[in-house]
Amino acid sequence: MGGADEIETRRADQRVSVLSYNLLARPFTKYEKQHHRNPADEIETEAQTRERYSVSAKTIIAEKPHVVLLQECEPAYFNLESNKHADTLLAMYNLFPCFGRQPDGGISPSTAVLLRRDSAKALEVVPRCVGGDAACGGASKTCTVVDATIHQQVHRFASCHFTFDGLAEKRRHHVDLLEPWMSKCQRLVIGGDFNAANKSMKDLQRNSFLHDLDQPSLDAPLGTVSSEQKTIDHFFTRGFRVLQTACLHVAKCPYGEGVPAEIVGGSDHVPILVHLQSSASE
Repeated sequence: MGGADEIETRRADQRVSVLSYNLLARPFTKYEKQHHRNPADEIETEAQTRERYSVSAKTIIAEKPHVVLLQECEPAYFNLESNKHADTLLAMYNLFPCFGRQPDGGISPSTAVLLRRDSAKALEVVPRCVGGDAACGGASKTCTVVDATIHQQVHRFASCHFTFDGLAEKRRHHVDLLEPWMSKCQRLVIGGDFNAANKSMKDLQRNSFLHDLDQPSLDAPLGTVSSEQKTIDHFFTRGFRVLQTACLHVAKCPYGEGVPAEIVGGSDHVPILVHLQSSASE
């Protein structure tokens, strides 16, 4: 093998793929009643949930990214009763969740990181959970932070769900809480639902440590159930060259015709996939 081929092979060996996906947790479908049209309850039916969760899991399994950053993820997502592909997913990935805690002790859907068993090794058993309280917008608003070795290099990954524009100060506080965990990392990926688009996202970047990070550009609007489609899911990186970004599904409502509605998609968000290469491998 010639020198140029060796360099290209080494570069290929240093590539990292990361997928971010807001799953639309079943408890939060109470906000989508006009779309799921379950006449018996505020939330969608169990059958609708199982079909939606199975669609999103099938996408993850097919793409096989090294790392998956999940938002609006609940424990039921990893049970066969709610997800036909749960066992396959857990056979491929190790799960690092930061499920939120409600005041009454109940578990709230929140964020999680999945690491592919054959290629990404966590450096800790338990993830660091940042946020998840009223000061950050509620129990579901967390960042799951995990360090992992991929291709013999250490990377830090954060799956984040921040609160909306109406609580912008709490969102900024949450981002500020994340900063100490990110400030000294050579290679990091932050991804998830920032609940911020256009001017609000620019303001958040300008007034936080995010302005020092690289932001891969995305090619589709990602908030899809509301009438105004806008990009509220984002990636930020350091120490990587972005090779490719892809929005894997067309932005559309996951509910179709009928009562209850037929399921035509996995979530009201689009799964985003980024392919990265460590800058150290140039």
